[in-house]
Amino acid sequence: MTSSGEVLQRSRQLERERVISTREPLNFLALWQGAGFLLIVLLIWVAYTLDLSALFFDGFTRGQGLGWVDACVLTAAVIVVAFITVGNTWLQQKRILRGLITVCSYCRKVKIDEVAWNQMEEFISARSLVDFTHGVCPTCYERIVAELDAEKARAAEKTI
Repeated sequence: MTSSGEVLQRSRQLERERVISTREPLNFLALWQGAGFLLIVLLIWVAYTLDLSALFFDGFTRGQGLGWVDACVLTAAVIVVAFITVGNTWLQQKRILRGLITVCSYCRKVKIDEVAWNQMEEFISARSLVDFTHGVCPTCYERIVAELDAEKARAAEKTI
């Protein structure tokens, strides 16, 4: 028979595994981007080695295919584009918030360190590409309107 402590520990472990598996989706994307660019480089060198243009265009370009200098230049260009693309994906991953954030139950401020607290909007905006706007949900709107109507009724009763 399992104790409640073991069940709690197992549920925490499962939650950590779920978070880890979904934590860095852009790293997975960067891996596939890198594999795609590697495939492009491989295709460049296969085209150089096998003279694919002569094979596909029935000899019209025999001897005019990629030279080794052309293949090197194309490879360098692909590598530069790959570094820019994969690097951008990696930087975007670093801007994603992760971990636990301590939020005050009353004022909704976020704990920055042991003594500093900041508004949630400021905290998230500083660490991501999110901007905030504010509105009122229908439930709160009805509650506030009812409170204002009650306040007006009390004020009207006091003046009578």
